[in-house]
Amino acid sequence: MSTSENKLQAIRLRSDFYRQWFRRIIWVLLVSFVLSIGLVGYLFFLHMHGKSPLVINAVTDDGQMIPLHPTTLS
Repeated sequence: MSTSENKLQAIRLRSDFYRQWFRRIIWVLLVSFVLSIGLVGYLFFLHMHGKSPLVINAVTDDGQMIPLHPTTLS
């Protein structure tokens, strides 16, 4: 092999190396983008269809409700 062939082979190997890593990085970015969109969709779904807030009522021992009044200073 001559020196020019060695240089050409080195250039080809470097090009293949970067091409392979570029494809891997693009694949990782695509997967992370799809996961991000899915998580945003899931959060939106939870926001729209979430549970109603928990309401606690004061009751007596026999089950009758005790009326609650807000405590305000004014």
